Amino acid sequence: MNKRLTILMLGLLLNATAYAGQLEDGLAAYVKGDYNTAYQLWLPLAEQDNAKAQFNLGVMYLEAKGVVLDNQQALHWFIKAAEHGDMSAQLNLRLMYRDGLFDLKKDKKQALFWYTKAANQGITKAQYDLAVMYYYGDGIPKDAQQAAVWFSKAAVQGDIEAQGMLGFMYNRGEGVPQDEIKAHMWLNLATVNGHAQTKIMRDLVAKALTPEQINQAQQLANKCKASNYQDCD
Repeated sequence: MNKRLTILMLGLLLNATAYAGQLEDGLAAYVKGDYNTAYQLWLPLAEQDNAKAQFNLGVMYLEAKGVVLDNQQALHWFIKAAEHGDMSAQLNLRLMYRDGLFDLKKDKKQALFWYTKAANQGITKAQYDLAVMYYYGDGIPKDAQQAAVWFSKAAVQGDIEAQGMLGFMYNRGEGVPQDEIKAHMWLNLATVNGHAQTKIMRDLVAKALTPEQINQAQQLANKCKASNYQDCD
């Protein structure tokens, strides 16, 4: 089983364990290898627009567990689940459309649509990936301001890659007003949080700052982290 498929399967387990009753009974059957029972338990729920059951059926069709392998049926149920707000389904769809997985034709517009859906639900990985798409113009027009918006959202959720990119953008004035103090703050946060590559950039920015400005940036970083990224302005 490849890594991507493993991620899809993990989503099934995480989804099902969050719910009791019929969904949980279906999971118990699935874990035992009784896929037919799992399918029979989940299908009525899926037909009643239960997003978790819809997602789980999508995985079953993708894995040929209790049903014949059918990528189109998998896609059908993932779309149903995603339309009903299931975050795992949204994340899977953006990956499937982005990379053209499971016989699905690559479609950047559909990938962007599902990236945005997932990002708007607060999924950090989706927010970061969406920012990257806007920053580099990956399948969409480049938009530094939109990139900064989504990097910011991911950064305040603790994503160190987003923190580093946000510091880089403040340093260059891309999508945000140029601000060396904020650049140092975000680069410092990324470095302290474990992003090894941002240390060099942070130290370069520091060379253009006075000791007072460096102290101000450090105080801002401390305040930001102490507030769990709720007070970073």
